[in-house]
Amino acid sequence: MELIYHIGECPVCRGCGRMELYCDISSGEISAICEECELEFDSVADYKNNSNGHRDLDNNGITAPLIRPATIEEIEDTEWYPYVIDKP
Repeated sequence: MELIYHIGECPVCRGCGRMELYCDISSGEISAICEECELEFDSVADYKNNSNGHRDLDNNGITAPLIRPATIEEIEDTEWYPYVIDKP
């Protein structure tokens, strides 16, 4: 079972969904995605300001990027690390 790291509650779901950290397989970029509504933030600033949230779903034949849960080693080198609430 893969461990999924969280940074807090979704600013839209408020108490229903947690923001999980995922890694885009092709770019290596880390994003926070709500486990409930799938709203995605690409930066801490966007998450904190609840701005520029998006959903990378299949849109007009353009497929969403392949993602996987980010490892703590990948997260450590990003701006997300100070916000991880379930550090080992």
